[in-house]
Amino acid sequence: MKPPVTVLCPTCQTAKQVKYVGMLAYCSPECLIADRVIISSTGCWEWSGFRDHQGYGSLYWSGVYRAHRFSYKVIYGIDPGSLLVRHKCDNPPCVNPDHLELGTAQQNSDDCVSRNRQARGERHTVSVLDEKAVLAIRASSLSPKQLSKLHGVNVNTIHQVISRKTWKHI
Repeated sequence: MKPPVTVLCPTCQTAKQVKYVGMLAYCSPECLIADRVIISSTGCWEWSGFRDHQGYGSLYWSGVYRAHRFSYKVIYGIDPGSLLVRHKCDNPPCVNPDHLELGTAQQNSDDCVSRNRQARGERHTVSVLDEKAVLAIRASSLSPKQLSKLHGVNVNTIHQVISRKTWKHI
């Protein structure tokens, strides 16, 4: 077995022993966070490391973490456990602890609705219709069956659009 190698923390230049050359050796979680953020004009600390498909930062520090949960845990010394770490700034890569707060899934959903971030209408991933089509359906004198064939959707979808059970925001 090879002996440990001494390297410098990329953030604060403190010496640290690592198992092999090339391994990044942050001396503390705070140094890792400081090295991986870019401070934006809005005050967000945007994670510059790996981001998942939703834009959330991800990292490994004795286990895999979402970067905003890691930041909250490191700065406040509180493990969020089953609670969510919510963004007050609505910016998924932000790890600024001042922009983060603990909450439940219900509180997170309520935030989504109150801030108009929920997927609806054309923003919904499975939407076939668009706003223009919805307005045309509601204004049309054609039967729901004819409209369903014209727009390539189920007749029940047409009934829901006409009765405003869906696309309520239009």
